[in-house]
Amino acid sequence: MDDTTPPPRGPRPAPGRTTAQTTQERTLVRECAWCGTPITLRPRAGHQKYCSRSCRQRAYEVRTAAARQEHAVAAGTARDPQEPVREVVERHTVRTVVRRSPVVPLPSWPQTPVPPPEPPVRPRPRGIRPIPPAPPAAPAAAAAFGFGPATDRGLGQDAVQRLREIAARIRTRAIPAADHPDILAAAGEILTELSAATPGGLDALTRRLPPPRH
Repeated sequence: MDDTTPPPRGPRPAPGRTTAQTTQERTLVRECAWCGTPITLRPRAGHQKYCSRSCRQRAYEVRTAAARQEHAVAAGTARDPQEPVREVVERHTVRTVVRRSPVVPLPSWPQTPVPPPEPPVRPRPRGIRPIPPAPPAAPAAAAAFGFGPATDRGLGQDAVQRLREIAARIRTRAIPAADHPDILAAAGEILTELSAATPGGLDALTRRLPPPRH
């Protein structure tokens, strides 16, 4: 029994008399009427048959499906199951037309002339500051030093002898001071060329110098 209301209390029986007994029952667990899921009933929810609203809605649709079908047939709105389903289809056709245009040649731009590469910079020897090239000496000064044209300069011992003569003339003040910068520039060029032409540079060349004469 689902009735949970206790019976009304009457007067207490007199001592020595037999009293009537009443039994109360309450459903604790019930399966869902649609999916069969066990439902734990609350004390005042003994009438619950479905575990959720979706199960209740599905059961309602099943119970009323036959009645709704009969009503639709009587009203003439029911559809014959053998009747094909009508559909509305929208179709689009895309047409692509490729037109070939004549090839227009690009204008020829004038090319910028490429400058010639710069000559490589010769490495500067260690311990020697770069000396700007000396301007060409005057013919009178070159004749005073004992040199003729560039093609007539001697080599080897002849060059050593002439350099020593120049040193002697500088020592005796025979060469004017105005020509000293030109001589210094020429000496710097000689040292630079000697450093480039000698393996090991001026350091190796200095170790090969003869002892000074007294």
